[in-house]
Amino acid sequence: MMSDWRSMARVRWISVVLLSGAVAAGGCVSRPVVRSGVPAAAGAMAGVSGIGADVVEVAPKPKSLREIASGILPGMELAATREEWRIGDRVLISVIAKKPTGVTTRLVLVELTEELDPKGTGYESSGGKGAARTYSFKSDVARTRITMFDETGMKIGESIGRFPVKLLGYGPYDGAEPMIGHADGLSDDDLLAKLPDAEFDRVMRGWGALFTFNGSLGKKGMFKQMMEDVIVKPSILRMIFHPTAALTFGANKWPTREESSDLGRTIPAIRVPLELMIADRPALKGELLAAEPVAPLSLCGGLIRAWGHRPDDEGVRVELELLGAARGSGGQEFVKATGKPAGE
Repeated sequence: MMSDWRSMARVRWISVVLLSGAVAAGGCVSRPVVRSGVPAAAGAMAGVSGIGADVVEVAPKPKSLREIASGILPGMELAATREEWRIGDRVLISVIAKKPTGVTTRLVLVELTEELDPKGTGYESSGGKGAARTYSFKSDVARTRITMFDETGMKIGESIGRFPVKLLGYGPYDGAEPMIGHADGLSDDDLLAKLPDAEFDRVMRGWGALFTFNGSLGKKGMFKQMMEDVIVKPSILRMIFHPTAALTFGANKWPTREESSDLGRTIPAIRVPLELMIADRPALKGELLAAEPVAPLSLCGGLIRAWGHRPDDEGVRVELELLGAARGSGGQEFVKATGKPAGE
């Protein structure tokens, strides 16, 4: 089903982060640093009293990831509805890759700019394997500014992403909701084929918003090295004979309805099991917790948390978490961009 946005979700999307999860945002415990010798004042006192002592300097406790994130984008400011998006809306996401070689942490700030890309966009794809249904979608495309920070909050890169305007206010919450509560044995393709046109459109826009977010993170290979070895890669020969990539719920698994209070208020959410298949083999398994995409959450596909691991090693994993959101001060009127933006 979700493999349908092929132009957005192919290898570039696969090489980024699709699934994801909860971030452990604590700091390490620091040991006191003991320095021999006595400062002048203490030395004077020791000279009077005849007693000397070492001075213990305690290094400050390292900031947690949430504290660092709050220095970049403080708070969790959400609109009342999904339709209230604004130019200048921002979201901040943490991305953590855990591998035997170590842990890599990045913070990613996504901001909706006022510029439209000079070229529009259109997509056409089938509704999934076995579903004789096509989906056409055309929209102006707004530019986003993507800024990446390291685990200390230091800026280490900036790029330009794109987000179809007609996907603002959508997310995988929309893509998964019609699938809740269906019995095992009924395929998601069967469900897609039977959906009314309006519901089918909502589903496709929902997954399109998630793929757009992940595709934007793939700009200039921002996470290429970080994601190395997290996703199982098939052999070149297998890719030649099975040139496919698909995102599914997994065998006999379906989304479930939840609520989340992680965003400053209780908001409807859906837990979605996901399995990435490449060349008909499992490449990544995981889950995401997707909120109803009230503004500005569609900029990150509506995810609250997401996590995924290699099918053959659960210790090799990637985790994402929404750490901040802020409303923009602009309206909903874009301007046509001229020329190639910096960071493209």
